[in-house]
Amino acid sequence: MSFEIKIISLLSDTKKREKISNNLCKLDLDFSIVDAVDGKNLSAIDYFINAKNSNFWFNRKQFLSPSEYGCFSSHRKAIEEFVTNSKSDWLLVLEDDVMFDDRLSDLLSNHVDGLPTNNIYVLGGQDGLSSINRVLFGGSFGGKYKFKKSIMKTHRWIYRTCCYLIHKNHANELLSLMKKETYVADNWGFVIKNTNLESVCYHNMVSHPLDLTGSHIEQERLLLRNKC
Repeated sequence: MSFEIKIISLLSDTKKREKISNNLCKLDLDFSIVDAVDGKNLSAIDYFINAKNSNFWFNRKQFLSPSEYGCFSSHRKAIEEFVTNSKSDWLLVLEDDVMFDDRLSDLLSNHVDGLPTNNIYVLGGQDGLSSINRVLFGGSFGGKYKFKKSIMKTHRWIYRTCCYLIHKNHANELLSLMKKETYVADNWGFVIKNTNLESVCYHNMVSHPLDLTGSHIEQERLLLRNKC
């Protein structure tokens, strides 16, 4: 098998786990679930030691919020499991609230091995975000599923880590970065700048809920905004 799917999900989010598991089973796709790190359960000392933001200019914050740090740690955990244990070439990371159809299984089963390995591939998830309109794209490639390559550093306007595909060679490199630095997980500009990944490429086939009330990070950010 040339690809592996990892779902990031909090232990407490049983309904989300069940829904995405059923959807993947319907497409006959194997997967494993990574128990997400709940940043809100960190002790104060662990939080302040580990959550200092390596890239202040991304969000003007000295520290990641507890949920942001939990998200970062969860993705690092998923990537480390893949790099350490998998014999597959490609890793698809999904967060547990995304929606998709049989295009996803077709891409993974029939087309993924034809993709250049030196990019990170975001498979959608920009629902409700006007920032995607600020991204400049160059030519498209990829055969049946046309991926557009972001250019002129406008990958900074692609957000979320709910659905991305990365080759093992660069997953290893990304893991090394995540062990050295701490940053908001969807800070793709920081990732591109500090690895040998060439670009973020985009094709919209995975959806993210427009209703963000079930998002732990969004709830936390809203609470912080209301207190300011």
